Amino acid sequence: MINDKLCGLDCASKSRRRATRSGKSVTGWGLGMSVLTATLAQAFDDDKTNEAALASGVFKLGTVSVYGAQPAGADLTPVQLDAAKISLLEKRDVAEALATLPGVTLTRFGGRNETSVYVRGFGRNQTPIFIDGVPAYVPYDGYVDLGRFTTYDIATISVAKGFSSVLYGPNTMGGAINLVSRQPQKAFEGQLAAGFFSGDGYEASLNVGTKQQSWYAQLGVSSTERDSFPLSDGFVPVAAEDGDDRENAASEDWKFSAKVAYTPNPSDEYAIGFVRQEGEKGTPPYTGALSGYLKYWRWPKWNKQTVYYVSNTKLGEASYLKPRFFYDWYENALDQYNDATFTTLRTGFWAPSHYSDHSYGASIEAGTELLPANTLKLAAHYKLDHHDEQITNQAHYLYEDRTVSVGLEDTWHLATALDWLLGVGYDWRKALRADQVNPDNTPVRLTSFDGFTPQTGLFYKLGDTGTVYTTVARKSRFPTIKDRYSYKFNTAFPNPDLKQETAVHYEIGYSGQLAAGFTTQASLYHSRIHDSIQSVGKVNGTTRLQNQNVGTVENCGLDLGLEYAAGEAIKVGTSYTYLHQKNVTSPALKATDTPEHSGSLYANYRVLHWLSVIPSLDYSSWRYAYTDGTKTSGFATAGLKLSFHLPHGITANAGVGSVFDKDYQLQDGYPEAGRNWFANVRYTF
Repeated sequence: MINDKLCGLDCASKSRRRATRSGKSVTGWGLGMSVLTATLAQAFDDDKTNEAALASGVFKLGTVSVYGAQPAGADLTPVQLDAAKISLLEKRDVAEALATLPGVTLTRFGGRNETSVYVRGFGRNQTPIFIDGVPAYVPYDGYVDLGRFTTYDIATISVAKGFSSVLYGPNTMGGAINLVSRQPQKAFEGQLAAGFFSGDGYEASLNVGTKQQSWYAQLGVSSTERDSFPLSDGFVPVAAEDGDDRENAASEDWKFSAKVAYTPNPSDEYAIGFVRQEGEKGTPPYTGALSGYLKYWRWPKWNKQTVYYVSNTKLGEASYLKPRFFYDWYENALDQYNDATFTTLRTGFWAPSHYSDHSYGASIEAGTELLPANTLKLAAHYKLDHHDEQITNQAHYLYEDRTVSVGLEDTWHLATALDWLLGVGYDWRKALRADQVNPDNTPVRLTSFDGFTPQTGLFYKLGDTGTVYTTVARKSRFPTIKDRYSYKFNTAFPNPDLKQETAVHYEIGYSGQLAAGFTTQASLYHSRIHDSIQSVGKVNGTTRLQNQNVGTVENCGLDLGLEYAAGEAIKVGTSYTYLHQKNVTSPALKATDTPEHSGSLYANYRVLHWLSVIPSLDYSSWRYAYTDGTKTSGFATAGLKLSFHLPHGITANAGVGSVFDKDYQLQDGYPEAGRNWFANVRYTF
């Protein structure tokens, strides 16, 4: 298992991996292609073409939407990514999948080996993650390593940008990302998949479901593992990284999800869900020129577990009640070593460290259409966040926040084609406990916050083809426990008096079908962020930093998504993101990790009834580096995939990523993979 890979000498394991790749992996590839060729020869005349996508629906209770005769405007603005496209583009984790959407930019936090995204320039603690509508971000800092979230059991990913429904609750300043699970549509259905990829990696997954007259059940299990990933031949070796396979880049992720629901009638549904994921990873070394960035870190635990109950009960002919209860638990452990042999653990006040966080809470949503041409929704949310920090064998340091929110969303159907939405929310957060980790300072203060979040939007339907809309929304984000109380390894002062950040979003857009087979989603937006939390240096005449509400920032840009389908033969899709960011308070201070231009392009060409060719392209302009503020070069990487459609729901896939072996970085000092390959088989039943 990965513990053996992470704890052995990296140079020795690297030699073994090279030998394996030159022997066993190549042999396995040749054998797999021989079997595939034989299968094709005997099978093409026996059966009809089957797409390798699980014929499963979306878990409706997991969406944040309206139950009623007409959809609300807030349901029309998010962008969606379904399981079929995720599978087509071979996106194994949520971050890579999200990066195919307009307005979303992939990034890497190399020092922690965490993968994340920016949504219109808003970071990971400003755009929270939800699992079936349940908040899933880490209580301490609001961060989530999206590279640990695999996509095998996801039916759809919904991204609300800026304007988002008040039903999500608090802290959605930059929007909301909701990972919605599968819901079976047949008496018995499923998908079994397995594959291999560069770096001695493998993937395996199973999803099965059943739908009966008054109940259904869904189960998913997946596992991915790799020893490393190949660097580009263009990478120039340095002392910490000699090239070829990336050092200390092993990872392992395992996930189990299950859901059972009672459906006594067509309108009512009562579901219990469970998600358990476990991960381990290393942190590849920094390869840049700056001192102080080189770390020898490994994470023996990155575990998460979510249990939830959600239901919908129809009240009369025009109303409903939808409660949701959840418990979310997160455990994280970090081991820091003295050198690249990874044999001696560092000791001291900050190493090793162990976090154990949990959240629990509930939301109650109710809606009615009793008034003519009106859809009214009310929601109340409660969430308690608990952070338990243990450093070496010292005492536990505990922190707790309580967050309460209420919201109202009212949609007036002014005409057959025109909707007017009014929404308002009010949020409160109170610090219940914050232990002092530095005994030389006075006890910390427990503070509270509140915020008002109104929004409105007009939505005009252009027949059955599309919708034009314009929205204005005021959103906020409360500072996290880390924002307020962290000493950042004794380099900073805490600031419990931080205020919440607020953003006002203006947007105009279109979503729909421009012509036969041609769909688009386009939006122009401007966001102004007030009381932005920024790190200020030389506080109180010292060299220490402190988080303060000193910034006013503007984000504006264009999101564009286009898809064209010419029957079953060809489908082309592209996304483009233009993002301009300006720090109004300190113009010399540049936004980091977010390029001005980025996007993706793919095509799915059905060359023969049994063969599809899928080329793809990802591109990004330069960005300012987080490490030193210099410019990191832009890049474009190409991929090519072949998909063989076999009888009986079997699809075999093989392809190459970074075809031209591009040497590039998302964050300075942390090179990405060069040319790499993958091969897998999926059986849908």
